[in-house]
Amino acid sequence: MKNFIKQYCYCIFPSISFIILIIIYYKIQYIKDLKYDVSTIIQIAGTLIGFIVTAITIYASIPKNTDYMRRFIKHQHEKVFRRSISLGIIFLSICILLWLIAVPEPIIVLSFLLGLEETLFSAYYLYRLCFDNK
Repeated sequence: MKNFIKQYCYCIFPSISFIILIIIYYKIQYIKDLKYDVSTIIQIAGTLIGFIVTAITIYASIPKNTDYMRRFIKHQHEKVFRRSISLGIIFLSICILLWLIAVPEPIIVLSFLLGLEETLFSAYYLYRLCFDNK
């Protein structure tokens, strides 16, 4: 079970977060009454997309012939890292596109939070790659 969660963390945790955020939104009146600063959220989303693109270039520059990288690839962490990066870019881009077509604010915020979660997964993997790869 633990290996399954590790292997599919890029879709399990956002799915759980999505369900929890939807339940919170419909159960707590205070959350419905909040006014979001969507322009700031969009700016942060664009910055996070830039971070993810930088993470891709850092990953591409890391030597692939070390023992750590061979283990990283063998145990499918590379697949999780790449999918997490892809989903992060997708969620954050959707956030920006939803803002452009004037979708209600809570949907934009939800998309941003899911993209932020994927960005945090990517940052964790990038950190491990940079500092553990010797």
